Amino acid sequence: MRSYISISSFVVFLLFSVFFVALVYVAGTYDSQVYYSHFKSIADEGFFEFASQQIQVAGKLEPGLYVIYSLLPFLDFESFLLFNGWLIFFSSLFYYRLTWKHGYSRVDSFWFYFVIFFVLWYPLYINYMWVWRSYISVSLFSCGVLSFLKFRYLSSFVFFFLSLLFHVSFIFYFLIFMIVYYSVFFFESSRFSRGSIFFVGFLFSLAFSVLVFFALGSFGFMVSGGDIWQANYNYTGFIVSVYFMMIIVPFLFLSKSRTYNNENFYLFCILIFLINFALSVVFFNNHLVLNRFTILSYFLFVPFFLLFYPELGVYFRVYVFLLILIGVLFFFFSVGRYFLEFTV
Repeated sequence: MRSYISISSFVVFLLFSVFFVALVYVAGTYDSQVYYSHFKSIADEGFFEFASQQIQVAGKLEPGLYVIYSLLPFLDFESFLLFNGWLIFFSSLFYYRLTWKHGYSRVDSFWFYFVIFFVLWYPLYINYMWVWRSYISVSLFSCGVLSFLKFRYLSSFVFFFLSLLFHVSFIFYFLIFMIVYYSVFFFESSRFSRGSIFFVGFLFSLAFSVLVFFALGSFGFMVSGGDIWQANYNYTGFIVSVYFMMIIVPFLFLSKSRTYNNENFYLFCILIFLINFALSVVFFNNHLVLNRFTILSYFLFVPFFLLFYPELGVYFRVYVFLLILIGVLFFFFSVGRYFLEFTV
């Protein structure tokens, strides 16, 4: 069994590494060019000089990824892409293994579901391909969430702190986390019905999303760039959010008696998903914003799926799995489009 897992690990790791380098290189993503320029600046000027310039230019410093870059020898662009692919792969794998360690799974086929969600599923693919720091930050934050919900507070603090080092948007995610966490306890202690919780949760989500919309001028820590909050009329994020909610709908009908032992986790995730959808309604025409707001939901969906998918009825299981496969087909469509443009 050990040799099987090690061979499987090596094969998946090798395939992901080759795929990541090839696709990022072909797609010519803007972030990959920016990160490589930062890497060269650190190699030429040193980390502290680079950090000083970043603070002056961006008004903030998220040192997590750049500290790692400062420890590397000089790399050409392809080797640099390969290294970042390794970071993304291992951050995903570590989070995924934690879901199993903490008991957030009732399904087998470890590597099958890892590849499906963290390599081939479109909602996470559009994040690990373009927003590396946000992706790693949210993977660490999600580790902290799972640890916190299992009352492992020291571990969760470490994960939260590391998440903050990679991206300051941690502050937004942590605010959402605390609001939802204590809301779940309030709803449970007040003995609200699930329908009432979903209704109140969605109304709160809409109000919160509108508040975020009007408050964006007061904080610009989610992304760099002064005009990033303006509508870019790219509806990809909204379409993906609608698709994601289509997957979630069958889970809303799960019987409480069957999920009682994990009721708090169930409600916690559902409320996060509702906020995800409300944000997508308010920011429907700005994919750049939604790409950062909604990634937490896609990470949390993995343990949510592993835990509650077996409790769905047969028809609902087929429905959910077909929708996930549609997300995989979108991945292949996107990849094929980039390689077709590259060869033609």
